[in-house]
Amino acid sequence: MEEFSIIAGNDFLLEFTVYQDDGVNLLDISTSTIKWVLSPFGQPSFTALQKTGTITGVGTFSVALLSADTASLSGKYIQQPIVDSGGIIYRPAQGCVFIQPQIVAT
Repeated sequence: MEEFSIIAGNDFLLEFTVYQDDGVNLLDISTSTIKWVLSPFGQPSFTALQKTGTITGVGTFSVALLSADTASLSGKYIQQPIVDSGGIIYRPAQGCVFIQPQIVAT
């Protein structure tokens, strides 16, 4: 997964594509449950944020971050999307997210 940065307190839409083991064909996630978790870098046992994903097509889903989700966060985090297909858990990737604090305008 590619690293990205956001400013705390902004809405942000994450979009994901999930492939089968061959890395070519899309994985059918039509009956799956999608979660997305965020933890501070180096602290995988602490979940700072968990969201439910929305399936948007064959092998694709999105996660909407609302302003309230990140308003109090700042720093380097690790994200992992989680696909639950009938109890079979699949974590297709992980990546770094940098959340920058807002600059207060005067």
